[in-house]
Amino acid sequence: MEENIFNTIRHEYKIENCIIEKRNDSTDGNVYTIFDNQNKFIAKIYKQEEHTKSMINLHLFLIKNGFIVPNIVKNINGDYYCNIENNYIVVYTFINGEQYGPKFENIENIEYKNNIVRKLAIQLRKLHEITRDNNFNLKEIEIHNSKKRE
Repeated sequence: MEENIFNTIRHEYKIENCIIEKRNDSTDGNVYTIFDNQNKFIAKIYKQEEHTKSMINLHLFLIKNGFIVPNIVKNINGDYYCNIENNYIVVYTFINGEQYGPKFENIENIEYKNNIVRKLAIQLRKLHEITRDNNFNLKEIEIHNSKKRE
């Protein structure tokens, strides 16, 4: 699979002289980082075409609604994805930054930390509002809450 990803990136996306690394920290093992001489990209492999289209539509919808998300790189045919070994690859631009995690948790400036959490909550609320109708045919995950309010 990885050799086909490399060939697809080079031929279908014209990203030459690249190095591709599998992201071992991805949940499903389907994410790759692509480095060329000047840029960094993320490639994600999806198993189902309809799900791929739904994810692309959701991504474009988020961009249209002002969310800061990576752009999807079109291939040489102007499409947002390619077929690869009965799977589908989508290539995204890379946004430099840091993920939420232990480094964030160790920030001692409470006001700064609360400001970040407030901004995240506002964006999460906005995301919930614009996607609540699930017009993207994404699988809904039932959430069980064992804690009861008293």
